[in-house]
Amino acid sequence: MAQTFDRRTILKSIVVISAGSVLEGCSGGNESTETQATAAENAAAFPFSVASGDPRPDTVMLWTRAIQPGASADLSLRLEVASDIDFHNLLVKQDGLPATAAHDGCIKIRLKGLSPATTYYYRFSYLSAGIRYTSPRAGRTRTAPAPGSDVQVRFAVANCQDYVGRYWNTYQEMLTNPPEAFDFFVAIGDYIYETTGTPTFQTPGGPRSVTFTNTAEAIALGGNDFAAKSVGNYRDIYHTYRSDPLLQQAHERWPVIVTWDDHEYSDDCHGSVATYTNGRTNEQDDQRRRNAEQAFFEYLPVDEGPLGADPTTDVVVTDQSQLFPNQRLWRSFVFGKHLELVMTDLRSFRPDHPIPEDAFPGTVTATQETLVAVLGQAFFDQNFPTNLTEYIDIDDPALAQLKGGLLQIVTGGAVAEGLAPADAAAYAQRVVQGNLGLLVVNQLLAAAHLPPVAPTAQMKRGLFFALIGKQTFFDSIGSRYVVVKDTYDLYTGLLYAQTIKASENAFGLDQEPYVVARLEQSTATHKVLVSSYSLISMQLDLTHVPGVPAQFARNFYFDVDQWDGFPNKRAELYARLAGVQNLIALSGDIHGAFAGNEKVGTAQDPPKFALLTSPAISSQSLSEELGLAVQAFSSDPAFQPGGAIYEALVNGLGPLLTASTGGAIKYVDPSSHGYLDIAFGPDKATATFHTIPATEVATDYSQRNDLDSKFTTVAFDITAGILTPV
Repeated sequence: MAQTFDRRTILKSIVVISAGSVLEGCSGGNESTETQATAAENAAAFPFSVASGDPRPDTVMLWTRAIQPGASADLSLRLEVASDIDFHNLLVKQDGLPATAAHDGCIKIRLKGLSPATTYYYRFSYLSAGIRYTSPRAGRTRTAPAPGSDVQVRFAVANCQDYVGRYWNTYQEMLTNPPEAFDFFVAIGDYIYETTGTPTFQTPGGPRSVTFTNTAEAIALGGNDFAAKSVGNYRDIYHTYRSDPLLQQAHERWPVIVTWDDHEYSDDCHGSVATYTNGRTNEQDDQRRRNAEQAFFEYLPVDEGPLGADPTTDVVVTDQSQLFPNQRLWRSFVFGKHLELVMTDLRSFRPDHPIPEDAFPGTVTATQETLVAVLGQAFFDQNFPTNLTEYIDIDDPALAQLKGGLLQIVTGGAVAEGLAPADAAAYAQRVVQGNLGLLVVNQLLAAAHLPPVAPTAQMKRGLFFALIGKQTFFDSIGSRYVVVKDTYDLYTGLLYAQTIKASENAFGLDQEPYVVARLEQSTATHKVLVSSYSLISMQLDLTHVPGVPAQFARNFYFDVDQWDGFPNKRAELYARLAGVQNLIALSGDIHGAFAGNEKVGTAQDPPKFALLTSPAISSQSLSEELGLAVQAFSSDPAFQPGGAIYEALVNGLGPLLTASTGGAIKYVDPSSHGYLDIAFGPDKATATFHTIPATEVATDYSQRNDLDSKFTTVAFDITAGILTPV
């Protein structure tokens, strides 16, 4: 993923001295003749200030972007590191560090030989035409405490920070904490959003916007909405996001430990496959994935390469040949005696969603013989009733005329859903074959004003995609969102066995053994598994909600792009980690605040998995997202504001989620933004949610002084995985 260069081959000069010593040695120029740039000139030369990341007891990554305004040029930087903010006690002064135009002026330095649990201050500068340009503010960073140190560790959690039309009031509130409050902060994904204004989840047209320098290199999504594709497109997004002064201040104040989720590349992605067209086209694009990763590693202080030979610094340069599918973002951090943090990558190697977006609703996934063998005859008869679950073999010669008609109907339907005629015909040929659910066949015939096929006692019954929730040819509903829990669990369980677990291999082959081993072997008091998407089960049980039409009185998974989509792998993971004490799963992605438990032990020894999901910094809240989806799903009055389904799913979402999971969810706020902070000590961890109503996201509180009054806090002590309200 990266190359490291020994400074002896690339640096012009270096002086490394101990704290309190007098600085001597080469400076890269005659400092007595230098003119200091103005504050405005410094800000232009270092437009995104500085950042640090991946703190360990003896190393930390330092980052900046240096440019020569109006020109594209390689620059030679100076790094200064001190033990005090005034830089009187200088520890490192190093010249000749390359900020190259090939990497957009970004540079990452691995600073080595540091002391544990120590605060350092750093800044960059460069000399041009006798003028020294210096990063406008010094950065503050802090190394991790040594393993075994009996110290409390505290960090903040940030995720899902959409910029378009939204203000980052959450960062402003986080910054009211003194620098010493947090040892670092964790960014769990969706650091950027790859689109310029998708109206279903962004707010285009306002003062906060993203534009691409070259839209010809981007993916046109309709209207003024584009998705990044080229390295330049992705860099444009980082330019916009990192220009925000609040985000800059957070990076200046605390080192960050970061992983990605989907939007750093593409919404709901798996590997290098995007999902914008919901299966209408092949959206695999390895080069686009590498472009996204290049910008990610350029702009974030991730420690991504092996240690170099130099005892003081490594210049870390991202190389395209070491990106997807060769990257390795998963890693572990030990902070003293009480915390080990295991970071994961759950996007790069995961398989496609178990139900593809282009799954044909009528395709039978399990025959009667299979279901009876797995479930038993009595259970099968009870759960696969007549007049609903029958299927026919459309390739039976006796049904040739019916098959011909269905091919025409499906072809026309696929054209209506956006496919070219030739592609639509190919789709029809692919899906109108084998066993098909009679329910779907008759729905298609009815739409074409043709008589239905009557079910008979001789017809077999089985499971097909429509019974899981798939209603149209190309759609995320019934694929990534809103599936019937019972039939989805049955389908994925069978698929998991048939594919020898490959259907849910979310970690990939190499990552899972590493993650499990780190958690099982850790001697830290508290172990934290960082998952970009949530392990919290988001079930929507409408079976007892008054006024819900009978056909919708089911228990649904809302979002199977998350761990609900991989229920068998999740259960297996829980079982493997049953013996790990004081285990917390920390996640983001779902734009709501959640806290809960998951039993992973036996009745005699029931350790618990504590589940924490941090709210979004600014992205569309879960309630807002669900409200739009519910209204778009059906024109039935039950799905509109005031209707039974709308009220249960949107205005009553929190209580519904809690009731649907049998009380496993202890706290939920689906309608707020905010952040989470967690403190770890010898006896317990304390997690505090800081939330602000999502309706405040359009207000710029940096221009007001009443932000504190908008935030509320909810806290839990966590001991042996059990949450206790504070």
